[in-house]
Amino acid sequence: MRRIFNYFSLNQRERLAIIGLLILFFVFLTTSVLLPMFQQSHGIAYQRIQWEGKLTRPAIDSIGIIPATTMAEKKPITYFYFDPNVLQKAEWIRLGLREKQAQVILNYVHKGGRFYQKEDLFKIYSLSKQEVERLIPYVRIEEPATPKKSNAYNPPLYIPIKTPTPILIDINLADSLAFEMLHGIGPSFARRIVNYRQALGGFYSIQQLKEVYGIPAELIDKLSTQLSLQAENIQKIAINHWSVEELGKHPYLKYKRARLIVAYRNQHGSFQSIADLKHIHSLDDDFFVKIEPYLDFSL
Repeated sequence: MRRIFNYFSLNQRERLAIIGLLILFFVFLTTSVLLPMFQQSHGIAYQRIQWEGKLTRPAIDSIGIIPATTMAEKKPITYFYFDPNVLQKAEWIRLGLREKQAQVILNYVHKGGRFYQKEDLFKIYSLSKQEVERLIPYVRIEEPATPKKSNAYNPPLYIPIKTPTPILIDINLADSLAFEMLHGIGPSFARRIVNYRQALGGFYSIQQLKEVYGIPAELIDKLSTQLSLQAENIQKIAINHWSVEELGKHPYLKYKRARLIVAYRNQHGSFQSIADLKHIHSLDDDFFVKIEPYLDFSL
């Protein structure tokens, strides 16, 4: 060792460092060889996988997943021939299924589902492919009983159909219950019609019902023969007296147009007719057609 140190011209500190490294290497080598001899093997802890969501049978088979079972001791399985359309939960459990699996099958049958052939069991997502293949040899599906045909001649029964009496509703007088008597008008539409009529001050045309939010125009056209109108009691708009707040509440005016009208009135004086109102150039012709029946130009 001394010759080696002398050969490499190592001083005392460098020699001690090399000796220390050699000792550490020897300890590591000894530990890596002897330690596995004293370790105990540990079993693999399995965790039950709780399946959530609805996986279809093709999805489960395609990824090769089999629903996990509990590590508890399994109950003995009793095999017997059965019809899956009439089997009860306890009998499914006797065949080796878990309670949740049996309940999924019962829910399928109770909702109108039916097994027409053995392979229909593959449609149940809670059953693995192995479980279905284990049960298929014991499936016996009974054909549903068909009523026997009688040779006796039964003449067809002719029941007279009563033609419903047509309903005629005045859209300015009817309440929400009256509107609900119309086919296609439910409580929600009926309330909207009444609320819109109150905001307008009454209807002057049946076509205004098409302006009610959500009601299809085709429905109003279909019901037009059952609708009537008396426009004499329409609430008029005092265009020369109402404030911006009062005018702005009307669906045809809103606050933007109300401010324009009041500002023009304050600057030029009262309106004598619709012609005076048309001097406000930002108001279009469609607006004048809709608002004119409601205007009162009295001073």
